[in-house]
Parts: sequence; C-alpha cells; structure tokens
Amino acid sequence: MAKRSGVSLSEYCRKQCLTGRILASPKLSPTEIAYFRELKEHNNAISRLSNLIRNKDPQLVVAIAEYLEQSRQLYNRFF
Repeated sequence: MAKRSGVSLSEYCRKQCLTGRILASPKLSPTEIAYFRELKEHNNAISRLSNLIRNKDPQLVVAIAEYLEQSRQLYNRFF
C-alpha cells in the first residue's frame, strides 16, 4: 500500500496513524499528465469566458460553473 501511495513505508505508517487513511493516487504516464495539465488550462479558459458572459445569460454561467467543478474534482484527484 505504501508503494501504491507513492510514499515510504514509514511515511505511510505515520500518515495512517495520524489520519486513519492514505489516498493512493495512481501512477500516471507522461501522456496522462500532459492530458490533465491541458484539462486545467481549458478550465481556466472557460472560467475567463464565464466571467465575460456572467451578465448576459445567468443559466449559462451555472452550467459552466458545474462543468468547472466537475473538472476540478477530476484534476484534484490526480494532482
């Protein structure tokens, strides 16, 4: 489990004792890392767009905000 979590055995035991859980993030390939970084750039662009249209169509802003939150959750799962 320590290896899957990407930490040493002692660090794994320490975190397990202090928090009761360790989040093991999967090892990503360079292609996957590039994909998630690009996804974050897209999220930033959509955030800027939503700021521009906020006063024009409130429903569109809500839809974009929901999409951004889902994307952030996906991104934070890996980074």
